[in-house]
Amino acid sequence: MLITYLLQTAKKVDAMNSEKTSWLVKNAIVASIYVVMTLTLSPISYGMMQIRFSEMLMLLPFYDKRFTAGLVIGCLVSNLGSPLGVYDIAFGTLSTLICILAYWLIPNVWLAMLSTSIIGSAIVGTMLIFVISTPVMLTYVGVAVGEMISLTLGVLLFNELCKNKKFNTTVFGQGVSNRKELVKL
Repeated sequence: MLITYLLQTAKKVDAMNSEKTSWLVKNAIVASIYVVMTLTLSPISYGMMQIRFSEMLMLLPFYDKRFTAGLVIGCLVSNLGSPLGVYDIAFGTLSTLICILAYWLIPNVWLAMLSTSIIGSAIVGTMLIFVISTPVMLTYVGVAVGEMISLTLGVLLFNELCKNKKFNTTVFGQGVSNRKELVKL
């Protein structure tokens, strides 16, 4: 219900014919959703074995670079609630930014998911190992598997949502031409 309201608000801003304002609002919505999902599910969003369902949103910048700010800000704000404090704020946010920058070079959503799992587990896993002395292999595997679960659900969700022309136009603006094509399942 909240997401529908926020998307309708973004649509109204689109109607105002201000593309910069529209993308500012869309990124604020993405950041807000990321924060709410992460904090609501905080028991499974932080730590050695984490499944951050908010990471499904990481696919947005894969399809359209203009969502980068919303994801990075959402991650940063979410990590303010992390039990690891400044370490998660710095390294978790850095991991998100590096993953998104890698997306710009990757043409395939499955390779993008794999790169996110590898980059995320390398950066966040290493931080966890040093900060709270978690077991090395278990930490890397735990972070990577959690990331793959979230992103796989995200691919499935986005494929279904983007079949809806209204969703597609509201979220991405002028349509498919300004973003990468969705994976064909």
